[in-house]
Parts: sequence; C-alpha cells; structure tokens
Amino acid sequence: MQPPLTPPRTGSRPDASFCLPETVRAPGTARQLLESVLADWLICSKCADSAQLLVSELVTNAVMHGCGPVQLSVTREWSSGEPCSLRIAVTDASPEPARRRQTASSDERGRGLAIVDMLADRWGQDVLGAGKRIWFEVGRFCH
Repeated sequence: MQPPLTPPRTGSRPDASFCLPETVRAPGTARQLLESVLADWLICSKCADSAQLLVSELVTNAVMHGCGPVQLSVTREWSSGEPCSLRIAVTDASPEPARRRQTASSDERGRGLAIVDMLADRWGQDVLGAGKRIWFEVGRFCH
C-alpha cells in the first residue's frame, strides 16, 4: 500500500530544502539527499536518475563558479491533485548568470548546462537579490 500523497503546498515554498557544503563534496551530498527525498516520494527511477545527474551538474557549477552558500530545493509540481513533475533548484550567492559554454570534444569540463538542456523537460535561471537560482523540471511525462 502506498502512503497518501501530501497535498500541494500553498505559495512558493519547496517541499524539501537543504544547505550544502561549499566543497567538492557538495555534488555527492546533493545526490544522496535527493535520492532519499525521491525514494520517500516514490518517484519513478527514470525521473530520479535524471534528477540526480542534473542536480550533480548544477551543484558542481555552483561550487566551482558561484560563491556563498549553496542551497538545494525540491518541489513537487501538481496538476488536478496529482504530482506531475519535480522542480529542483540550486541557489548560490554569485550574481553572475550561468552560461552554456562551447566545448571541444577533448574538453573534460564545460558540458553541465548542455546536459541539463538535453535531459530536463524545462530549465532556467532567476536573478535573486543576492545571487541566482538555476532550476530544472523533470517527470512531466513519467506516470
């Protein structure tokens, strides 16, 4: 028997939010936290796998190119009383927008946003008073 679904929250508060270490361990920590949350919510493995890969890319970018505290938030998007997708956001204190880079086939880095663009149903970034939030959505077509 599946546990009952939590009704949608009002406002824009995430369902789960975590402060991450500003170290090279942050991507692994983010993957572990996300894995736990998504398992509790019974999210399909295809969506969970994509979400973990994408969150790893965004947290890596926040640690490598951003500054200040790194925050991970996870929100279930709802339609007709049923969860229909996940919106996952990574926030840092750098005012510099994330930019997709041109990479050569021999480059070992620089493909993070290209991967996000390929695998996410939607993604974008928001300028905040102190920093930015990069977000993506997955699961729109998972049932």
